Amino acid sequence: MNKLGIISTFPPTQCGIATYANDLSNYLHFQYPLLKINKFELNNNQEFDKSDKFVIRNENTEDYIKLTRFINSSDIDVLDIQHEFKIFGKPDGEKINILLENIKKPIAITLHTINYDMLKDREGIFRKIIERSNLLFVFSEEAKKFIVNKYLKDESLITIIPHGVPSIPFHLPIEIQKRKNISNDIIFVSSGHMRETKGFDIAIEALNNLRNKLGSFQYFIIGANHPQNESAVNYRTKLIDIINEYDLKDNVTFINEYLSQKKLINYIQLADICLLPYTRREQSSSGVLALMVACGRPLVTTPFQFAKTKVTEKSGIISKSMHPIDFEDAIITMLNRNINWDEIMHFNHNLGKTWNWTNIVKQYYDSYKKIKL
Repeated sequence: MNKLGIISTFPPTQCGIATYANDLSNYLHFQYPLLKINKFELNNNQEFDKSDKFVIRNENTEDYIKLTRFINSSDIDVLDIQHEFKIFGKPDGEKINILLENIKKPIAITLHTINYDMLKDREGIFRKIIERSNLLFVFSEEAKKFIVNKYLKDESLITIIPHGVPSIPFHLPIEIQKRKNISNDIIFVSSGHMRETKGFDIAIEALNNLRNKLGSFQYFIIGANHPQNESAVNYRTKLIDIINEYDLKDNVTFINEYLSQKKLINYIQLADICLLPYTRREQSSSGVLALMVACGRPLVTTPFQFAKTKVTEKSGIISKSMHPIDFEDAIITMLNRNINWDEIMHFNHNLGKTWNWTNIVKQYYDSYKKIKL
């Protein structure tokens, strides 16, 4: 294989898939310098850098048609599509059908979102993705079983792949310089674009109920408003109202921006415990969870799909439900294990090493080479 095409969002677009695709292309280039990579950037009409990317306005049909013509006439051996529904146009990403129906090259698709219960239009798009793909990448065994059982996809054409992470040196929280400037509070960290499904309100409710047991604590919520979710502003206002109601202004801090990966890692390393209170049970990937593991931090999560496949008793606690009371109980369980936090931290950090991009791009590259049209 000599040339690869990657269709995805890319920086400066601020989303997890953009970061993922950029890391994938960069590590592939570093590890396989003879492999030529064409980047095809999905963009929602923001400013963009055209220096090394073919740009597709994600709502513009003509751009997709031009892209298919370009790819079909090129010497690209395999096309990699990083898929999440809305990046291919609202409401359900139906513009991807133009690519699926017209591109003649072998297609590998990484599925960042797998919904178990979809409305008719989205279901039709997803079925076409499954049927047209020559190879699928998913992040869990549960996701693979779902696709095999419901869509009868040959399981040999589905590869389970860990969510790639960079190499991160191990540090205990107390070793982080910024932590030395904070009082001896227990520190919790959550991260993600601001929207209802992140469940930050669940964590705030749980921590408020635990105030007497916790004593002093700090909870950092990191993330800008979701750019494609109009309810993000209202959700942030709701969180502020809850914080004011419970008088938690001195305990909860918003970092209202989309941080670079380096800065995000610095904040995660401050934490004693990382919280992932997501409300979508079917969430099948989480780059934030992967980063938290790679930083070696204990996790408390709600029972969403990706967490259930990655978080064990050695690495964290999964609550019984998405309800604040159950999330509170999960936090209590983790707090009671504080004599083992160092052990959990080392376990997670070592687990994160196996998800390092150096290993992940080898799995991608080896899989690309096996694809047959």
